[in-house]
Amino acid sequence: MKVKIVKNSDNDYLGLIGCVGYVDEVNGAGAQEIPEFVPTRHELLELAKYWQKVCLENRYFWYLEWQVGSTDLRQEAFAQRRLNRIAEALGDDVVKSATDEVWEEFGKTCDPRVWNHFRNNLPPA
Repeated sequence: MKVKIVKNSDNDYLGLIGCVGYVDEVNGAGAQEIPEFVPTRHELLELAKYWQKVCLENRYFWYLEWQVGSTDLRQEAFAQRRLNRIAEALGDDVVKSATDEVWEEFGKTCDPRVWNHFRNNLPPA
């Protein structure tokens, strides 16, 4: 299967290495920018929440499983770049508030003891 690799504003150095590293939303067809569509402020906030949740899910997985993969690393780097650009557009405080909301909601889905250890950077419970 031939995959289409897409370059965009935030995926430098997140491409394939040999046959490893294809992540559709980072460097595949899903990463294609659509200049004809400009997101609203509300949509940018939702994007900030989305990318923050991607980061949080990956970090929580790394914490629990003590392993990381090439997909996770690419998603993390790409998500941070997107969050930084959204913060430039809307302000750090706005993105921080959205991030706090994601953490609060995600924490409700976790074992409270494990979540507390994760939040406080303690060894896994």
